[in-house]
Amino acid sequence: MSDARAHAATRQGPSKAKKSGFRPAPMGPLERAVFRREKKRWEVARSTTRFASDAPSGGGPPLAATTWNRVPMADAVATKLMLAKAFDETESLALAMRCASPVVICDVPDPTMLGMVAFCWKEVLFGDEAAASHSVLSDILPSMAARSATQCLHMIVADPPKESDRHRWQRRALAALSLALPVVAFSPLAASYLPDALLRACDVRLAVGRPNADIIGKTIHLVTGSMPHEVPDERELQQIGADEVSLAVRFDRPADDCVDRLRRLAAAKAERASVRELGLDDLHGMDDAVAWAKAFVKDVAAWRRQEIPWSAVEAGVVFEGPPGTAKSTLLRLIAVESGTNLVIASLAKWQGSGEGHLGHLLRQMHADVAKAKSLSPCVFGIDEIEAFGDRSSMTHTWRDYSRQVIDGFLAACDTLSASHDFHGDGRAVALIGTTNDASRCDPAILRSGRFNRVIRVGLPDGAALEAIFRLRLRGDLADADLGDLALAALGCTGADVGRIVDEARRSARHAGRGMVLDDLKRALCGGVETPSGLLPRHAVHEAAHILVDVILNGPAGAVAIMTGSARAAASVFRFRVTPLAGTYAENFARLQVMLAGRAGERLVFGEAGWGGAGVDGSDLHEATRLAAAMVGSFGNDEANLLYLGAAREAESLLVFPEVRDAVRQELAAAAGASSRILSDHREALDEIAACLLADGRVDGDTVAESLARRAGPRRPATIHTLEPKGDKR
Repeated sequence: MSDARAHAATRQGPSKAKKSGFRPAPMGPLERAVFRREKKRWEVARSTTRFASDAPSGGGPPLAATTWNRVPMADAVATKLMLAKAFDETESLALAMRCASPVVICDVPDPTMLGMVAFCWKEVLFGDEAAASHSVLSDILPSMAARSATQCLHMIVADPPKESDRHRWQRRALAALSLALPVVAFSPLAASYLPDALLRACDVRLAVGRPNADIIGKTIHLVTGSMPHEVPDERELQQIGADEVSLAVRFDRPADDCVDRLRRLAAAKAERASVRELGLDDLHGMDDAVAWAKAFVKDVAAWRRQEIPWSAVEAGVVFEGPPGTAKSTLLRLIAVESGTNLVIASLAKWQGSGEGHLGHLLRQMHADVAKAKSLSPCVFGIDEIEAFGDRSSMTHTWRDYSRQVIDGFLAACDTLSASHDFHGDGRAVALIGTTNDASRCDPAILRSGRFNRVIRVGLPDGAALEAIFRLRLRGDLADADLGDLALAALGCTGADVGRIVDEARRSARHAGRGMVLDDLKRALCGGVETPSGLLPRHAVHEAAHILVDVILNGPAGAVAIMTGSARAAASVFRFRVTPLAGTYAENFARLQVMLAGRAGERLVFGEAGWGGAGVDGSDLHEATRLAAAMVGSFGNDEANLLYLGAAREAESLLVFPEVRDAVRQELAAAAGASSRILSDHREALDEIAACLLADGRVDGDTVAESLARRAGPRRPATIHTLEPKGDKR
């Protein structure tokens, strides 16, 4: 059945409010006048608009053309009612607009609604679309002689002004105020869009936000001719704006059908914004970041209750971590769970605006800042904040451009991070950045008062990965033990887990069956398994790692696994790490563990393969970085005490021949020490390797039991070192 035919029951005229469960709120004079005009328009539209169902069944003359220009538009009706209600909330303001000269500023954050306000404000305030009014920004303002024929001066601004226009706007605003006429100004946020003269002369500050339940009900009544039995609830209203009203509310639909459509649109919008229905408690392996987010949510709730000012909310942070660790997801969830709006920007987005010139970039930057202010309370997220760089390390030819971009960004941040009272000026904005490497950011960006602090988001551990797998599986494989799979996935991110689960589902679907655990294992292996002839070498390599680790550091939290994946055939992890003081003995023990895999291969097979070298992140790479830091950054060499650079840049120190020689000696000493440990415990090494081949997993307690059966001595970390140069303690 068509909308028009379903609407046939409502064609006799507007239903009475008393027949509906929805009861409209009392109206002020402007809102009442708008309501009466729109109701009369509905009656005219109904008398001149014919539906297909109106055609005579036995034939007859063709239907007259529909007069579409008289059909009531829902977004326009809602905007008029909201604007009228906003003016009615200030006593006698409507009368003052006719008899006095108030300066009224009205914030309209929704761009669609601001466009409608520009179209209908004269009718709302004066009952006449042709009311005499001049723009404040007009080249010619009315003269004193023509002043009596002018009812009002207005200013409607949708975009923030260019810096070059601000002085001109200020002079024209002063000239307009000198005429002693009513002035009304509409913009997304007055503080960012309007001249300072209007802000200082303002008598009344108004705001037109989202339509509430009363406006929705009245709009449906005026557009459809009947009152809805109920209206969307508060949760649904959070997702309803001018666009949703325009899409759902139409003159040829029953009132309750319009409400149902609004609810479906709100639900769809909420689902898109809900980050796959995740909550903060569903983000595993990022405890510190989630704890900050929960504290922020609590503070925002307290601010809404006016228990604390916005300045008491910790509203600045940078989340740092590898790609795929859900930093951007966390940012979105913070906005969702705190009930704040969200604006996400990045340097790349700003550079892509216009033609990429500095002026275009800064203009788009300030436009996004103004948008965040206008949507207060709001989370202003900056993705890949390291892209701005560090001014102190810029040596490229376009460094002046980059420095001006950073200067502009710092100034923009300062406009957001000013202190606010309970009511303030509406600039309740939280600054949240995401980055893969905070060390590349300019310190002025990260300082207190802007982004405040950096919270590290690391790779998830085994328990967190198991929880992420459960979350992604959404109830599938509920009885399966995912512990070993999670251990095999160590080093993966949450995004990697999502890919693995999707690939496993796809494989099962193509096979025409339900998903099984082996599908996940194959997806984890990337479809390429380690050749069986290499598995014994991998087992010995990892057995050597965990054996030396347990002897030097104890069994607690140590685990070795074999996955069969060509991507990562085997790995050793330690979940409970004892805090280190950074002494030479501790760092030298770490070197021994890193190089133990190669030493084990040499002991059993005669030489080491490339499994522990050849790529970034390999055993030899990490050992070389650590040895370089020991020599040139940590001060572990007391005989040659010096600092050449930060530990994170240790590899750059290898350009010095003296550093290379010292690093080579440290690595040789650590490799020799590992070889002697493994030679002393060869039987245990063989047993642990066999266990890894058979079971795919060995923990530290199993290694300790193997050592205890052979009564092998547990040697201290420094017992196998070469003769040190100087006093190494």
